[in-house]
Amino acid sequence: MDILTLGKMNQMSKDVDQTLEFLANSTFEALKDVCSTQNDICASQANAVQCLDDTVIAGTTTIQSAIDVGTTAFGWVETSANTDANKTTSYLCDTTAGAFTLTLPLSPVLGDKVTVIDALEMFKVNNLTIARSGENIMGLAEDMIANVKGVSFDLVYKNPTRGWVII
Repeated sequence: MDILTLGKMNQMSKDVDQTLEFLANSTFEALKDVCSTQNDICASQANAVQCLDDTVIAGTTTIQSAIDVGTTAFGWVETSANTDANKTTSYLCDTTAGAFTLTLPLSPVLGDKVTVIDALEMFKVNNLTIARSGENIMGLAEDMIANVKGVSFDLVYKNPTRGWVII
């Protein structure tokens, strides 16, 4: 599967980012309420909650990870070799030395997001393979080949039928 409609993908990305920001703010408020009602709140400032057990829950930058572990914020990883992706992580992929594979997370849930960036604009020369980990990508039961120079995109998990959707 090739990445061709970058204009549409960029608009869809903006729409999804707005939705995810809304969900993040809602999640933050719900978590803040949970800590408050359990009398666990230690501090609440700068759009983050810190409970007495030292768990820090960030606001708009953390959605599913706050629900899962309460501590992980959206992260950046540089990679130039085969990598198992984590949800809520952005990957700056360098295929200068050769093609490699980024494997999507196992057991994704609605809203899980992985960002892929052609860090040195080499995907056209050395492709990046996005391995699907048994889930569909854009409704297809096949791995994805990123082969457009300088491309960046997000993959957001929708459901078992659509799988990972490019935005």
